[in-house]
Amino acid sequence: MDIRYINRTDVVVSAVSVLNLIFMSINTALESLILFYLGNIIAIACLIYWGILKDATKYLARSLLIGGIVGVIYTVLDNLLAEVNYINYLRIEDIKLLSTPISVVLFWIFLITTMIYLYHRLRSTFSRFIFPSIITGSTAFLFSLVLFILGDISRQWVWSIGEPPMLSIGPIPLYVPLALFVTFFLSPYIVGIPGAPVADEDSFFAKYFKVSNNPLSGGIRCTIILSLSIYGLLQLFSRL
Repeated sequence: MDIRYINRTDVVVSAVSVLNLIFMSINTALESLILFYLGNIIAIACLIYWGILKDATKYLARSLLIGGIVGVIYTVLDNLLAEVNYINYLRIEDIKLLSTPISVVLFWIFLITTMIYLYHRLRSTFSRFIFPSIITGSTAFLFSLVLFILGDISRQWVWSIGEPPMLSIGPIPLYVPLALFVTFFLSPYIVGIPGAPVADEDSFFAKYFKVSNNPLSGGIRCTIILSLSIYGLLQLFSRL
């Protein structure tokens, strides 16, 4: 493992993530749509500014492209989930893209961007992809679970746990954060192989599983993986 220093972009992404977490925590008491918007807009605006003007590695800019694509295209699956009441959005005054409130689209963009950036940075540290995949997937599981619970408490959404109840953690069905674990465990397939450390070039994955590192195609792949993971795990858990 090649230990790299923590750069300023890492600090910015971490600070923005903590700030948005604080906004959502405060909002559990206020139950405000405006505060939910504000936290996501500030977070994304900071990430865009820093990614375009300050981040020499361009990891953040690439992550933003992937996050933006996923945030928009995922609304197709989200619309299906909303139609069958697996998720109910409670802010009827919010502007919607299909059935998904714009505030939630921004939330997904923020979440996907930060997790993809985390994988990029871990991948530049570890010589093998498996460790960044496990760490990123586990972080996505925990971080998304906390955010989804805070969103539930602040009355932004309600996830259905079914009848009879599916496996859940508090008000959030387990398949939701688990789908995010699966998605980001597969980050090598989303981000692509080119640009990985030379030490990994002889691995089975690098030899036989070539994937473009184009962030546009990466965003589409991420959306497909996330959608299939949520749908597949939903079908599995509803039958347990």
